Amino acid sequence: MDKHIRIFMKAGISIFFLFILNILVPNNGIEAADDTYSNHMASVERKNEILVKYKNRSNMDTDKNSIMDKMSLPNVKLKKRFNKFGIDLFEIVDDDNAEIVFKQFSENPEIEFIQPNYKLNKFDTLQDEFSGEQWGIKNTGQVIQGLTGVAGIDVNVVPVWDITIGSEDVVVGVIDSDIDVYHSDLAYNIYVNPGEILGNGIDDDQNGYIDDIMGWDFYNNDNTAYDFYLQEKHGTQVAGIISASINSEGIQGVAPGVKILPLKFIQGDGGYTSDVIAAIEYAKTMGVRIVNCSWGGEDYNLALAQVMADSDMLFICATGNNGYNLDVSPVYPASFDLPNVLSVAAINNQGALASFSNYGSTVDIAAPGVGIFSTFPERGYGFNSGTSFAAPFISGVAALLKSVKHDIGYNEIIQLIDNHVKVLPSLGGKVMTSGMADAYETVKALQAAQILYGDVNVDNIISAGDATLVLRDIVGLTSLSQEQKKAADVNGDGSITAGDATVILRYVVGLISEFPIEKQ
Repeated sequence: MDKHIRIFMKAGISIFFLFILNILVPNNGIEAADDTYSNHMASVERKNEILVKYKNRSNMDTDKNSIMDKMSLPNVKLKKRFNKFGIDLFEIVDDDNAEIVFKQFSENPEIEFIQPNYKLNKFDTLQDEFSGEQWGIKNTGQVIQGLTGVAGIDVNVVPVWDITIGSEDVVVGVIDSDIDVYHSDLAYNIYVNPGEILGNGIDDDQNGYIDDIMGWDFYNNDNTAYDFYLQEKHGTQVAGIISASINSEGIQGVAPGVKILPLKFIQGDGGYTSDVIAAIEYAKTMGVRIVNCSWGGEDYNLALAQVMADSDMLFICATGNNGYNLDVSPVYPASFDLPNVLSVAAINNQGALASFSNYGSTVDIAAPGVGIFSTFPERGYGFNSGTSFAAPFISGVAALLKSVKHDIGYNEIIQLIDNHVKVLPSLGGKVMTSGMADAYETVKALQAAQILYGDVNVDNIISAGDATLVLRDIVGLTSLSQEQKKAADVNGDGSITAGDATVILRYVVGLISEFPIEKQ
């Protein structure tokens, strides 16, 4: 059967969960994802599917078999397993038995929690398509869709490109809808899996996916992350903001030298939690450290929260377009209280919070999100608005930081971005930092921190003299002060060695552009 026909047939099936109010047994040790499922029937539009998290991930098979043996209903089948996170996706074949199945699962002491396979929606507000300029990159006060901008209300990334345009070794995962991997402004910057041979029908790199050359479509479970160009602009726009190439046409992304890994889970207006989990698991396997999330939902999604927490990745999350105060009406994943989530609100070209943008004390920062000009499918370009398009500005800045310092962790990235904002009075009380992203000040701060490592003379210049002092101390010809010793311990291992001098000398002669070992 033709793939498109099959997909449309599947999309026509919409069976809601049947849940009861009191299904969790008290004192059984199971953490409930929600108090009741009946509150979420409107948001759960897929077949009867549940996500089950086991307490002991190493015992998943045994626990699953034990649970299934005890169940009185046979028509429950395992659809997908997420080994890295200890989660199974089950389908309840007979929807009349949904509430009974859920109750039987919930009563088992080996299960940590169960929840619906929540639907997650993209955060965009589509505008008419016009030709225009990228005010978010450089705002000179130009008029964008009838609104005169204020010069300087941009992410200040142009001077960063004298330092780095981004390293091709840095890959940003874009969990979203279709991405036009053949767009002339994107094709060069789409990550190509070197471990896979196209078309041979073999999982060459043994990562569980066959012919995953340029990402994966988790919605349709195939290797083409670009299917419906007429319906799906969202992912292509997000990708363009992050990394549209430097060439003689179109636009330029915030980090035009980094790669994009397409991870499709949205088709139409949204996608499902299980497919996001699969995308995160895949991205982790492929070594991705930064992920853009321009989507979400109002249900507290415990499975998604735990997977994100366990992934050790940085998630840049759009806050949503309801005009909500997220302190009162949270939206997830932006509102997850996780150290690896950075949430982004949207502003217009005058620096005001967008009328549609969610906000709150848990929102980190703001970025351009109104009248954003970016790549459209089929070699196109156009405007769009939404927090969906604010988040990728921050993903681009994070990618630039990782390009300057490859071993940088998500904690340092978030601290650098949050601590070096462009403060705007209009954002006071709206976002935690009271400001918008400032790429140049953020990258400069990282560079300054790196230069301090190895600057034994403490003169803000790393020279051969610094290496000489280190070597003289090692062989006993001189004795460095405590301040000098701290600066000279480039490797951060508590002692000064020839290795420290070597790193300094390699930097001085240009063999390396950064100190590769993070100082503690």
